[in-house]
Amino acid sequence: MNIQNFWQKHYPKVVPILTLALLVLIGHFLFPKTKSEEQKAPSALNAPSEQDKILKEQVGQMLILGFRGTKFQKNSFIDKAINELKIGGVILFDYDAPSGIAARNIVSLEQVKNLTADLQKNSGIPLFISANIKGNLGEQLKNSGVNFNFASVVTLNKDTMICDVLSTEKEIIEMVQAGCGLIIISNNASSYDEFLPQRVIDTILKAVSAGTIAASSIEASYNKVIKLKKDFGIIE
Repeated sequence: MNIQNFWQKHYPKVVPILTLALLVLIGHFLFPKTKSEEQKAPSALNAPSEQDKILKEQVGQMLILGFRGTKFQKNSFIDKAINELKIGGVILFDYDAPSGIAARNIVSLEQVKNLTADLQKNSGIPLFISANIKGNLGEQLKNSGVNFNFASVVTLNKDTMICDVLSTEKEIIEMVQAGCGLIIISNNASSYDEFLPQRVIDTILKAVSAGTIAASSIEASYNKVIKLKKDFGIIE
């Protein structure tokens, strides 16, 4: 069969198909998908479930975070950590080790009182507000909104482990597996890293997703934190 005969025989079938293909091609160029439309389906599929949100908040409550500043400021590192990461508390220092500058968080008792009041006011969940101060100043801070002082406290719930955050993912996972209830991220050693709290949370959540850490272990640690807050009168 030559081309002319083939075309005459199949023309009625081929033309509609070619027309449809041409219309689809024209529509693609005239009405391209917007960026938001292209991202809409994936974002809906990847939206965190209610259980994911609860788990993330439980992990956040396990963190006690160090920060820089003698006054609370909106949209600051610590404000975002409180309201986005849902951290369980903060730790105050009178000296900033990474920079060698004094008065990291503490200038006077009145200033600390104002700082702690602002921190609590801007947190949806009452915070542990701790310090690591030796001597008389550490004792005096009790009247300035500081719940407890790591330099002297000896009455913590025996079932609650307090651990300094470690550097590698493996160490962080092992720490949680060992039953650590409170994870201190002092940010006051050799460096100051504002991305560290998010990395710690991501590491733990990834380990839960992979089955390396049981979700029930996170819930148990969270319950220890809540019990400790109740024991200290931070929440009812």
